[in-house]
Amino acid sequence: MKASNYEGNIRKRGNHSWEGSVVLNGKREYVYGKTSQEVRRLISTLVLQNDLGMLNVESDMKYSEWLEQWYSSFLSVKENTMVRYREDIDLYIKPLLGKIRLRELRTIQIQAFYNKLLQQGLSVKTVRNIHGVVHASLERAEKTDLLNKNVSNNCVLPKFRQAEMHPLQGDEVARFLEAIKGDDFENLYYVTLFTGMRQGEALGLTWDSVFFDQGCLHLHHQLQKERKKGGQYRLVELKNSQDRYVQIPLQVVAVLQRIKDAQLEKQKVSGTQWSNPLGFVFVDEKGGHLSKVTTYNHLKRIAKKMGKPELRYHDLRHSWTVIMLTVGASLKAVSTCLVMQQLLLLLIGTGTRPTLCARMLRTGCQPTFRVLQSMYKDMKYSLWKI
Repeated sequence: MKASNYEGNIRKRGNHSWEGSVVLNGKREYVYGKTSQEVRRLISTLVLQNDLGMLNVESDMKYSEWLEQWYSSFLSVKENTMVRYREDIDLYIKPLLGKIRLRELRTIQIQAFYNKLLQQGLSVKTVRNIHGVVHASLERAEKTDLLNKNVSNNCVLPKFRQAEMHPLQGDEVARFLEAIKGDDFENLYYVTLFTGMRQGEALGLTWDSVFFDQGCLHLHHQLQKERKKGGQYRLVELKNSQDRYVQIPLQVVAVLQRIKDAQLEKQKVSGTQWSNPLGFVFVDEKGGHLSKVTTYNHLKRIAKKMGKPELRYHDLRHSWTVIMLTVGASLKAVSTCLVMQQLLLLLIGTGTRPTLCARMLRTGCQPTFRVLQSMYKDMKYSLWKI
C-alpha cells in the first residue's frame, strides 16, 4: 500500500542517533539527528519547505549536479586550487558519489568513500584534501537550504603525520657548502639556505624584490606550475597570501650582486638570444627561469653524494632555522621571518634547542660555528641577539 503524503515516523538507530522519515509528494525523505526532538524539528522543517515550494525544485538533484553548480557559482579560491578541486571532483568524487541524490547522501556513504580511497593507495593528505572539497560543497548546500545539515561533519578522517624534517646541522652545513661549490645551481642553493625561502619563492625571486642597500628581500610572489596538462609556469601570490621582508647577511648580498653582474654581462654577449623580461634572479643560459623538478632532483643527487639522502629542498628552509638559532637569533626573529606561528613544533621537529650554540662548541663543530658567526655578525636587525 502506497504511503500517504505527510506520513512519517521516528525510530532510534543504535545508541547515539535517531532516524526520521516523512512522505512528501509521493517520496519518502529521511533525516537524522542525535535526539528524537532534533529529528522532529528536521521533519517539521522539511514539511514547511515543501509547503512553501522550496523542496520540490531540487529534491531530485544528484550530488554530481550540485558539485558542478557549486564549483561554477560559489567557489572562490586560487586558480591552482580550482584546478586541484576539479581533479578531485572528476577523478574521485563524481565516480563514486555523484549518482546519489543530494538529499539522500549519508555520513556512512561518505565514510565508506574515504575508506575505499585509502584502500586504493591514496595518501592521507590526498584523502583529507578530497574531504575538504566534499565538506565545502555540502556546507554550501546547507547554507543554500538544499540540505538540513552537512552530513560530512561526522566523518572520521585519517590522521595526518607531518613529514619528518631533516635539516642540516652541525658540520653538515659546511659539508653541504663544499658539495655545491662550483655546481650549476650553487647560487640558488646557497641563497636558499641562508634566507629560508621556499623553493617556489627562490625560483620566483625577481630583481625588483632585492634591496641591496638595505640588505633585504621582499618576498611577495612565487613561481608555480599550472596543475594541468601542458601547464605553464607563472608567478603567483605566496602561500597564505602573506608577503614578508627577509633580512640577509652581507655574504648573500655579495652573491646576489655577482649574479646580477654576470647576468648583465651575459645579456651583452647573447644579445637577442637573452630573454628575461620578468627579471628572474636565478636563470638558465638564455635567461629563462629554472625548473622546480630539475632543481629538486639535482639537490637530491647532491644530498645522496654527501651521505644525507633524506635531505629535501624544503629542509634547506628548516636548516636556515637551525642556523639562525645557532648564531644567536631570537625566537621572535625566526618566527617572524618564517611566518610560522607554531614555533614550538618547529623546534621539536628540527631537534633544535636555544642551547644548540654551546652544544656545537662542545662537540667539536667550532669551524662551522665560526663560519656562520662570521657570516651573520654584520647583520643590522633589531630582533637579533648576537
